[in-house]
Amino acid sequence: MRLEGLAAPREGILVPAFPGDVVRLEKEGFWLYCQVDERLPNGDLLCRIVDAQSWPAIMTEGIRPGVGYAVAPANVLSVLATGTGA
Repeated sequence: MRLEGLAAPREGILVPAFPGDVVRLEKEGFWLYCQVDERLPNGDLLCRIVDAQSWPAIMTEGIRPGVGYAVAPANVLSVLATGTGA
């Protein structure tokens, strides 16, 4: 599945993310925290939601914790924790 409708960094700067990193994403005003599992051949990140600013809000959107989602690297707002891939 692919997460759509995510915010991009205001400065238009690409934030590098690697497998194992925990990254922050934003969807409709709330933050999602996602652990990057791998980089897909098309450059997208495959990640699992590990935390959220509002669980009810993401569940209403159909986003489930632990499920793998493809995310465009341009939607990564920040890296909160680095994994072994950096």
